[in-house]
Amino acid sequence: MTEVQRHAAAAGFLHVLHTSPEVYNEWSHTPQDDAAKVGELIRRHVGLAEAPGKADLHAMAAYVDSHLKHDATEFHKAHPGGPHHVGIVYLMQQS
Repeated sequence: MTEVQRHAAAAGFLHVLHTSPEVYNEWSHTPQDDAAKVGELIRRHVGLAEAPGKADLHAMAAYVDSHLKHDATEFHKAHPGGPHHVGIVYLMQQS
């Protein structure tokens, strides 16, 4: 995907999640560490020809974090129990 496509897909999917309880329910039951399943979910609901891959999902999440903060905050207010990142695994190491 190009950067423009990633930005459009990220914004579109965030909007769909916020406005469609059915898609939100499906997304909240999708394993967020399974990039293939998350990508396919986004592909179907945003109307993409191909599912975003793992690198695309990371770029999309970074775009949401950096440019769609207000929209993401409003979404999380409406859905406080929902996942906060789409298809990204965060690993933590203790010393």
